[in-house]
Amino acid sequence: MGMDIQENGTASLEDLARRLEALERENAELRGKVAALEGSDDRHGRVAAASGSEPSEKPEEGRISRRRLLGRAGAAAAGLVVAGSLTQRDIREARAASPAEEFVSSAPLTPAVKATHTAAGVGVEGKGGRGVVGIGDNTGVVGIIESGSGSGVLGDSVGGRGVLGRSFGGTTGAVEGEHSGGGYGGQFKGGRAQLRLGPSARSGRPAGAHSKGEIYMDSNAAIFVCVRGGTPGRWRKVSTTAV
Repeated sequence: MGMDIQENGTASLEDLARRLEALERENAELRGKVAALEGSDDRHGRVAAASGSEPSEKPEEGRISRRRLLGRAGAAAAGLVVAGSLTQRDIREARAASPAEEFVSSAPLTPAVKATHTAAGVGVEGKGGRGVVGIGDNTGVVGIIESGSGSGVLGDSVGGRGVLGRSFGGTTGAVEGEHSGGGYGGQFKGGRAQLRLGPSARSGRPAGAHSKGEIYMDSNAAIFVCVRGGTPGRWRKVSTTAV
């Protein structure tokens, strides 16, 4: 019964949870064997008493076996105590952090999971804390509409974000929209506003390296457009009229 050990030498909560379940099963099996041996020992003693003969050595062997089994059961129970230092909340969180099913593909450009709906349905539906999680060296999740005018990826929310894109490195965008035909790269609608830019913490044009086409809002809500890339590049301030 092995456990996966993390780099810091400790077992993960998921591994300890599996260990706990295995120890519980082993403890139950050992107690069942002990109960069976005790029943066999009692029957042997009753037969010997009825015949007037002395009990053979087999009951003693049975008692030795029981002691061994009880010793193993005690070891299993001790393991339960150690694993029991995990609270039920820890175990639930460990299970919640693990996917129900995990598929791995080592072939380049080959999806680990592919779901196809031949009618007008949904290929993959995810519900929960994170309904669908895709991890890849190139692309985590790909949604393809082979025909019709549906959505490759659709995110619905009754109170939060429909789609959240986060990037933790590089200079590419957390969310990127591209249309290879004559359509729009991005289209936005909103009851309050179509688009909101988060103001910077400083005033004036930005510093650092920038590229042509960037749009920037400073702390005073002034808009700047980068017209030539560089460090810091060439910027023009957008003039506005009070309304």
